[in-house]
Amino acid sequence: VSGPLKARDVFDLDAWSPGTHIWHARLDSEAAVTGPLNNLTGSLHSGQFDARDPAIDGSGKQMAFALRTQPDRGHRIALLDLASGSWRYLTDPGPPLAGGQIRSDRDPTWGPEGHIWFVSNRAGVVADGGRLLDAELYELDPNSGALTRRTYTPHIERKPVFFAVGAEAGGEVSFTALRDVFADQRRAH
Repeated sequence: VSGPLKARDVFDLDAWSPGTHIWHARLDSEAAVTGPLNNLTGSLHSGQFDARDPAIDGSGKQMAFALRTQPDRGHRIALLDLASGSWRYLTDPGPPLAGGQIRSDRDPTWGPEGHIWFVSNRAGVVADGGRLLDAELYELDPNSGALTRRTYTPHIERKPVFFAVGAEAGGEVSFTALRDVFADQRRAH
């Protein structure tokens, strides 16, 4: 991912950085030199947009990522077919939440059964510290569109990752959570 990313609180999902793109470069394994860069997201949308959080599926054929096209709308999870270049949105954050907060979906990762797990503040509740909206884990079946909320905590969760061991597809997910109840004891776990 490259572009004019601004320094922000890592747990704030409301970041808008137009001009960011997701790039691909082949790596020559013998010389550890990158080949030509290929902008994977440059032709996906006209105007300014913010593309980030790429996640490649186990086959290496699809990339889930977060895409935002307007400052008053949040990121949406999108899916790109790497061979054909065709893409589609998988989520629609919808209109702003109560109080004018922006609903955003971020941090996709591939889980068991080809489902995409991501974080979202779509529930519209304030996190335990009261500074930011709470972000929870959701599971999405990209084929049917079925969406399931997987966590219910007062903490902001980010960056889910599945563990895979050998041929096992995984089933254990790791994520970072911000515990922000007391200002002087703010911790990410």
